[in-house]
Amino acid sequence: MQSASAKQLRVAGFKPSWSGEIETWGRSQADEPERGSARIIQIQTAASLPHEVPDEYRVPLRTLSGIGLTLFAHKPVTVHVSKGEALWFAENHRLDVYATGETAQEAISQFKMHLLRFYRHYQELKPSEAMGEALRLKTIFEESFVEASV
Repeated sequence: MQSASAKQLRVAGFKPSWSGEIETWGRSQADEPERGSARIIQIQTAASLPHEVPDEYRVPLRTLSGIGLTLFAHKPVTVHVSKGEALWFAENHRLDVYATGETAQEAISQFKMHLLRFYRHYQELKPSEAMGEALRLKTIFEESFVEASV
């Protein structure tokens, strides 16, 4: 029985979720014609291949769901995502919504939840109760989103 050394494809930053060697049997004209010769191959699997996330990028959001509410944006909401020293930040200055998270995805998820809560707050706010910046944001939220009917 022969074994070949395992060959591995190098991928930068690849962290396997499982790694091991598997012995396979192939047909060959070697010493064991009825069984073939053994080869060892190395297998690594992962849920997804990681890729480098830039320290700063933008994400367009069109649909936001959570807290018993689903909103559709008339135009995509651009979320600016950037990495700080210890946290990721997600923000949209026009809507005055900001969030943080330990990962970029967590910051974006928190951003969505904040946006949904602010939408609900400004929907419940009467125009006579709003002044200045609050009135401006109430108008922007009303003009930018529509609730999905259930």
